[in-house]
Amino acid sequence: MNVSRLLCAASFGLALCANVAWGFGPYRYRQQPSDVVVIQQAGMFQAVPGTPQAPTTPQAPARPDVAQAPATDAFSQAPEAGTEAASSFNPQMLGDFIGGAACVVVPVGSGTATAKVPLAARGGFKISDNESPRPTNRVFFTYTYYNDVNGRINGPEIGRIDVHREVIGFERTFLDGDGSFGMRVPFVQQDGADQFSDIGNLSFIGKYAFINDLYTGSVVSGGLVVTIPTGRDYELVTGETLDPVLIQPWLGGIWNSDLLYVQGFSSVVIPTQDIDAVLLFNSLGVGYRAWESFDGIISSLTPTGEIHVTTPLDNRGFDACGVRYQDVVVLTAGMHVGLGERSLLTLGAGTPIVGPKPFSIEGILQFNFRY
Repeated sequence: MNVSRLLCAASFGLALCANVAWGFGPYRYRQQPSDVVVIQQAGMFQAVPGTPQAPTTPQAPARPDVAQAPATDAFSQAPEAGTEAASSFNPQMLGDFIGGAACVVVPVGSGTATAKVPLAARGGFKISDNESPRPTNRVFFTYTYYNDVNGRINGPEIGRIDVHREVIGFERTFLDGDGSFGMRVPFVQQDGADQFSDIGNLSFIGKYAFINDLYTGSVVSGGLVVTIPTGRDYELVTGETLDPVLIQPWLGGIWNSDLLYVQGFSSVVIPTQDIDAVLLFNSLGVGYRAWESFDGIISSLTPTGEIHVTTPLDNRGFDACGVRYQDVVVLTAGMHVGLGERSLLTLGAGTPIVGPKPFSIEGILQFNFRY
């Protein structure tokens, strides 16, 4: 474990949390009927512009479909931002990342060969994989299929590698809905070269929305993902073992405009081993609430499209397999289908368009239940 990288990552995460807590505070923006914007911070109100107003007790906006109970503690459940049904308001992002790749020795026929294999045991640790910038009470399941992984890099003698990955997880809000904590548990099956089936690395996600507009649903948030190597280790062709802790500070946001919304994440993944690359992730998605209904099983249809850019910040030379580290750009698209008021079923697909393509086609299925 590289101590300098660990300290750097921890300092970055602490600085982000301190900036959120000290510089911004729990801001909640509410548009008043008189078009006067009232800003709440630390229990105080200020009207801008207009005449001074007396302090009042802050009230959460009423949800037409849910009766609200008064909050009594930091872990009490807050209403979803906005006034629409929970199943149709800003679905999560699809995601794209397989976990990276490593150069290892694999059996081929009666001998061995060097191959670029996916780091599938890392699981879905990227912040944009089945995640929203908004803190949400939910349990979820993700299934992702990656076809012909590194097929253009390894060549025909290695054969085709396919990866199946299932992730189960939860997210629980606190601080009146401005913060949340979540966990992801991946299960991975890899076919072809370097075949295995195992539980992957656990990821823990902290989230805090330091701008949270309860009426429009627009959000700016940040937090930290920590992935620990509870799954399989990888022995590289150099004889070293790859099993770092991955520390991922991130920022995200949502902008809503009537039926259209834009959301995205930026994060830096800092491994605690020098042999692993520091990665910059940038993801941007656009969705359109094309159809909504309050009757029947299907309550909404929301098509979405996303672009994901992965940029290695170091180790950009050639690896032991003779492959150069380069930027990778992946396009994903899908449909979010609302089921009742609390469930969301998502179907999607993705493909790389730039860089050493880590897979040919990605298939995505997600299920989210909000409580």
